[in-house]
Amino acid sequence: METTRSEETSEPLSEERSERKKKLRREALERRGSIPVGERRMASVRLCRTVTGREDYRKAGVIIGYYPFGSEIDIRPILEDALSTGKELYLPRVRGKELDFIRVRSLAELRMGFHGISEPVGNEIWECTQEELGKGVFVIVPGLGFDEEGNRIGYGGGFYDRFLGKYPALAGCAIAVGYLCQRMDPLPVEEHDIKTAEIVLV
Repeated sequence: METTRSEETSEPLSEERSERKKKLRREALERRGSIPVGERRMASVRLCRTVTGREDYRKAGVIIGYYPFGSEIDIRPILEDALSTGKELYLPRVRGKELDFIRVRSLAELRMGFHGISEPVGNEIWECTQEELGKGVFVIVPGLGFDEEGNRIGYGGGFYDRFLGKYPALAGCAIAVGYLCQRMDPLPVEEHDIKTAEIVLV
């Protein structure tokens, strides 16, 4: 049987990409962790002002975000803005290999969960229905590394790739956010990797 070159090399290439991603994750964590606290605060202020000033954010009735962990860029001002302006806010809770996004009415509701990350404790899980999409949805995704082609790498669990892959309509209203030092061109890409509509680095 004839075998194409891509079939012959797909497994080694996949392993090579996987190893490169591991190396890039370590490098990205080091870069991000080395940012002085004062610079992180200023970057957070710039990012949050940028995001809350966007027309697509202002028009959205539903915000799907994340609660910052470790040296991730702090988007809590965005979360507070969403709550104070009457938007529905949903934050992630890990369930096996999936993320459920749970309605949050106050950041005080969060409790320590998966890997020490603050998670919501409620029961209102966001479902991707036409009614929900009609409210206007704005998604904010974290990451470790980003490139100019719109690719991102996370911590390796694939949670956001599975979530966005499950609901393709969301990828078009999702932005990934981070620090400028997290730009890493080019990133290795695999079939299961899902791009966001935009990457915003400050």
